[in-house]
Amino acid sequence: MFVNGKGFTKENAMHAKCRFGVDGKSHVVEAQVMDYYKLVCRSPPSETRDYMSVPFGISFGEPDNKPWTQDLHRFRYYKQPYLSHAIPDEIDVRKKTEIFVKPQSGYKFDQPVPTGLKGTPDYHTSGRVSCSFGQFGSSLGMYINSTSMLCLSPHIPGTSDDYSSVKVKLAIAFNGQDFLEDTSAASVTFVGTGTSHGFILYLFTALLIALFVIALVLCLFAVFQNLENRNRNNPNTHPSQITQLRQSQQSEQAGYNKQQRAFSPYGSVQGPSRQVR
Repeated sequence: MFVNGKGFTKENAMHAKCRFGVDGKSHVVEAQVMDYYKLVCRSPPSETRDYMSVPFGISFGEPDNKPWTQDLHRFRYYKQPYLSHAIPDEIDVRKKTEIFVKPQSGYKFDQPVPTGLKGTPDYHTSGRVSCSFGQFGSSLGMYINSTSMLCLSPHIPGTSDDYSSVKVKLAIAFNGQDFLEDTSAASVTFVGTGTSHGFILYLFTALLIALFVIALVLCLFAVFQNLENRNRNNPNTHPSQITQLRQSQQSEQAGYNKQQRAFSPYGSVQGPSRQVR
């Protein structure tokens, strides 16, 4: 939790403490000075599951961390209610909508205590209630009564055509930061003017990329095939091909000489000689 004030110096930072409770029945924790006007400390766990409000104070003194500040500031522990449903549970992404949230049976909403200093911009009469809408972020919340909380629909980025139907879980934090989605069964569906074309467009884009990759592979294959054919027609670039060409020429010459020995100079076939008596 953040504590706003004045006079939080670096010289006193090593002795800064926060106390939750009163003398004889309190929890004391370390505090960290952020700057001259702000320090932060972590609240201890509550000893009960019910609502509880305890005096709060800070100290920079030694020994025994005294004196503690004496004022009307208190720290409140609250019981997180379980959320049942939202009304309406389907809204247009283009419109700011008031959404009423209902608790589950057996639970109720307690009015948050005011926060901040009265007369300053930090003062909030209904506490720091916030509503979370999953991927769309959070927005302001407001206590109505023990059975209703009010949430304003968040700002939706992009245009209505970018969305068809998106369902998100709705959660509420009474301190503005602890959104417990496990305790919520409420959800809201944001409806836009888009259709399922987004998925079709995704498939079409993936198909185009696949076709481009295939075309690129075929093009590279054709280029390498062309280079290989050129190298075959130019034996000067490959000594191994020169050797193969010479062997082929020698084989052809040997075949030609063999044919020449098989024929006479007059064009008749020479057979075995026969003596005539």
